[in-house]
Amino acid sequence: MIKLWRTALEKAAKLSGYDVVNQTYAYSDLLSELQSLLSVHTTGLILEHETQVIQEIGAIISARLMDRSPLHDVGDNIVGMDGHLDRLKALIEIESDDVRMVGVFGIGGIGVSEASKGGLLELRKRLLTDILEGPINLGFNNTSQGINVIKNRLCSKRVLIVLDDVDKLGQLENLAGKFYWFRAKSRVIITTKDTSLLDQHGVIKSYEAEKLKLEEAIELFNLWAFNKNIPNPKKEFESLSLLVVRYAEDVLSILKASYEKLEDLYKDIFLDLACFFKGEDKDFVVRILDEYGKIGVKVLHERCLITISEYKLDMHDLIQQMGRENVRQECPKEPGKRTRIWDEDDVETMLKRNSATGAIEGLSVDIYESDQIQHTRNALKKMNKLRLLKVDNLFDYWVPFPMDFKFPLELRYLNFKRYPLESLPTDFHAKNLVKLDLMMSNIK
Repeated sequence: MIKLWRTALEKAAKLSGYDVVNQTYAYSDLLSELQSLLSVHTTGLILEHETQVIQEIGAIISARLMDRSPLHDVGDNIVGMDGHLDRLKALIEIESDDVRMVGVFGIGGIGVSEASKGGLLELRKRLLTDILEGPINLGFNNTSQGINVIKNRLCSKRVLIVLDDVDKLGQLENLAGKFYWFRAKSRVIITTKDTSLLDQHGVIKSYEAEKLKLEEAIELFNLWAFNKNIPNPKKEFESLSLLVVRYAEDVLSILKASYEKLEDLYKDIFLDLACFFKGEDKDFVVRILDEYGKIGVKVLHERCLITISEYKLDMHDLIQQMGRENVRQECPKEPGKRTRIWDEDDVETMLKRNSATGAIEGLSVDIYESDQIQHTRNALKKMNKLRLLKVDNLFDYWVPFPMDFKFPLELRYLNFKRYPLESLPTDFHAKNLVKLDLMMSNIK
């Protein structure tokens, strides 16, 4: 840091200044160079006083700033946001000198967020690239390096960061881990559907984004449903708009009732899709599910719980959230006693506590630390009903791996990215196995 300061001061000492007195022509030359550098043009460079010089420089810089395009054109189709913005401004308190993190939470589908996310390493690099304009070297390839780069590069900058649709604590810890990572007056806005993440990360200031009021919902519906050539759609179709909006409010309740009416067999298939297979190829998923998979997918489609488009299985975010919440409620405080575990934080809790049980039928685990291998090995020994297993080794190098690693006998789907051993265990049973995916593995 001292070296950086020394270099900066040396550069500052070499900057030349100008005396306003009797320097009209010098200023004209200076402003001409400034115009060329900023790619703007002004007229009338006949300067007589210091105030003129300052005004002319200000005009050039303002012209350059005005020429910049906005980040996003939000248009006129924003309804019911004024109240949200007022509450957000009150929490941000832009005049305050502290570093502040603010949370916005609520159920999916009401405007909290619809953004998708990439991997953490990619997100870190994108965060730094967006803030640090210009060519920069971001040559980090693991968690600790990425955190250090963020701390070192952003600690001297006043920044506004929006972390959208956060659903894992690790995302917060790796992208905005501590308040001291950022310069005074910096603000971090976090949107999420899980308030526990805000509590765990020490976010004190937060508020719940409520659904639109009835009149706002009707206004939004009218904006998108009717052609602009209709001068007053609300008046002409008021009763129809009201009916549609009220029906939409009841949709989730109707879909939940549809789920509750399913036979247990089809409920299990729905939960598999909600936890592990949203967006996957229909035929691929049907093969992985048991002999009732084909009819099960058909039933779920008929009940409008899933959609099928271009052979891909999909479902609304709210429906997926409902299914996953049903799994969480099987045992809210102990993930190892649930039937399916996909969430990174729940997996880590289960592995560290060594609390896996025979109830687990599906597991998705990301390996990013070497000690997780041993924890995973011990956990799998207890999962005698495990049907679905997805393991993703997030490192580019081979993690030390025990030779006596064993897989459960009931597996129908095994996906192990970068499997490090040269062969599967000698006692590996593939009687029920339908799909084996060892992409980028070390298999001979």
